Order: sequence, then structure tokens, then C-alpha cells
Amino acid sequence: MLFGLACSALGSFTGSFATTSVVLLGSRFLEGIGYILTAVSAPGLILQVTRKTDVRIAFGVWGSFFPMGASTMMLLAPFLVDFFGWRGLWRINAVLPFTFAILLALATRGLDTHVTRRRNPLKNLVKDIWLTLKTPGPLLLGLCFAAYGFQFVVVAGFLPTLLIEEHGVIPAKAAILSAFVVAMNVPGNLVGGWLLQKGLKRWHLVAGPNLITGLCCFGIYKSGMPLSYSYLLCLVFAGIGGIFPAAALHGAAVNAPTPELVATSQGLLLQGAQLGLLTGPPMAATVVSHTGDWQSASWVLMAAALLVVALSFVLGAVERRKGID
Repeated sequence: MLFGLACSALGSFTGSFATTSVVLLGSRFLEGIGYILTAVSAPGLILQVTRKTDVRIAFGVWGSFFPMGASTMMLLAPFLVDFFGWRGLWRINAVLPFTFAILLALATRGLDTHVTRRRNPLKNLVKDIWLTLKTPGPLLLGLCFAAYGFQFVVVAGFLPTLLIEEHGVIPAKAAILSAFVVAMNVPGNLVGGWLLQKGLKRWHLVAGPNLITGLCCFGIYKSGMPLSYSYLLCLVFAGIGGIFPAAALHGAAVNAPTPELVATSQGLLLQGAQLGLLTGPPMAATVVSHTGDWQSASWVLMAAALLVVALSFVLGAVERRKGID
């Protein structure tokens, strides 16, 4: 995590001085490495420092990191750019992870570490990845996260365009409304952790929210739907949908083939999410462009939601067979 935060800080700081596209993209690549290292390292650390009775709540809190950061920056970025310029904004984004790296180093000073030196690290890496891939739990959750990420990025990413084109909202207001939708994912994450803590089955928290988000899309993209109703459904989509990441992140940790492979399982989950974020916009845009109707996007998103529901039944059976809570 410390190295990942350092990469993020260095990437943002270097990018703020970029004068060519090569340096600019290279700095983003470094920042992306930092993001991945931080995201996959955190769950293992959470398991190590959290009491067993609080783990589910802790994963609910951790699951909110992306929507909390994204919505905050969506709201603040326009003002920060006006005041500091984009280079100044990137330097602020360099200070943040550097500051948290210092705080993390101080907070974990007394933490026991177990360093294992293994021969043939590349061979072991391939073996660990293969073992994770053939373990049903992490693989199923990775596929679920891909389908969920697909839904989320289409609704949140295209929301400003939808508000402007279909409802005549001015761009500045559309950006603020979109930021609040992303922010609604945060209480959903916390509720998800709380529901896990109360003993609800994980597959219920995977299937239920995704079924609701899929149904919400039909109202969000319905032609002639008043702005107030459409926007309310977007808030419900993000709030209820936020329950899923908490369940999935905790599930990837407890379904890991071994305690040492928690980070590898989280990496598989993260790659699933990135796959959904990558494929969602172009697929939805292609369908909408071909039909000329936003309503057609609803069927694509509902198909993704139903895929998660189907996979959740398999996940429930796998966890029952293995006795995983």
C-alpha cells in the first residue's frame, strides 16, 4: 500500500509538469499502477487489523472509497481548476496520497509483518494466479463485478449527456446532479457492510441490488419520463447498487484459496470491475446510436443485471458447500 500510494503521488506530480503526450500518458500509467497496488493491498490489511466481528462493517467502509473520491472530485474539480489550473489540481492530487502514505506508515508501525522468500518467484506468481482463477468464489465475484461495473459506468457516465439531451439541463447543473448520484453509492456501501454484519447471505446482497438496479434503468431511460422521476431512479440505482460492492469485496477475501492470496483474489475482482468499466460505454453507445433511442440501453443494462443474479445463485451454492459465511 505504501508503494502504491507513492506511485500515485509521483504519477500525479510528474504529470503536472508534462509538456508532451508521452509524459502525460506515462504519468497516468504510473498513477494507475499505484491505484491497483493500493486497491488490492487494502483488504489483506483490513483483515489483519480489524477484529473478526467488525470485518464485514470494515469492508462496507472500504467499498465506499471509489464513489466517495469520485463524487468529491466531480464537485470540486471545476472550482479547483478555475483557481489553480489543471496542473495545480494534479499537484493537489499528488499531495493527498503522499500525506496518506505518511499517516499509514505511522499507523502501522507496530504491525507484525511476515516476509516469505520463495524460490522461482515468477513460477510462484503464475501458480498463485492460476490457483485463484480456478477457485470458484473469486472468479464468480469477478464476473459479477464486471457486470455491475458495466451498469454503473453507463448510468453514471452517461448521466450528464442524458440530462442535457433529454431534459435540457445546463452542463454545470448536470455535472453537480451526476456527482450526487455517484455519492449515493457511499451510503449503499455502508448499508451493505451493516447487512452483512447482521447475517444476511452474501448471494442475497449480490442478487437483490442488481435486480433492482436493472429495473431502475427502464424508468431512467423511459422516453417522456419527468426529470424528477428519472433523477430519483438514478439515486435509487446508485444507493441500492452500492450494497453490492461491500458484499463482493468481503466475499473475495473470504473466498480466497489461501489467506496469502487475498490480494490476488482482490486483484481478480478489480480486473472484473475494470472490464465492466471498459466495455460498458462503447457497448451502450453503440446500441443507443443504432436505435436512436435511450430506452434501448435499458435492455442492455437489464441483461447485465440478470447475469449477476444468475451468477449469485451459483455463488450461494459454492459458499454453502464450503461452509463460508
